Amino acid sequence: MSELKKNRLEDTDHGPRTGGHHSRVPASTGPALSIAALLACVVGAPVGYFVSWPVGISLIIASLVCAIAAIRKHASMRPLAILALVFDLVFIIAIIVVFAMLLHQINQMNELMGTVS
Repeated sequence: MSELKKNRLEDTDHGPRTGGHHSRVPASTGPALSIAALLACVVGAPVGYFVSWPVGISLIIASLVCAIAAIRKHASMRPLAILALVFDLVFIIAIIVVFAMLLHQINQMNELMGTVS
């Protein structure tokens, strides 16, 4: 049997060699994504609190994306990515709580101003 026919038979038996959902195991990547996720998370929280909250939220979202990518790609330092993911979730919950408190205070001020006049 010729090599071409043999390769075609192997391709039809096992599916395509490239692509496909289960055709290959994802390769482990280096630690760059995990480190970037943790760094963006640790820098994003103080920047958002002290300097500019839109920049801080952007860094937290970037950290969240990097952490999820590092976990899905089996990065070599996955515990850092998991730690960054936990910190991101805590910071997101804190942001939601702060905005809820702010909206509550605005609502109370509106009620107070409505009763005075």
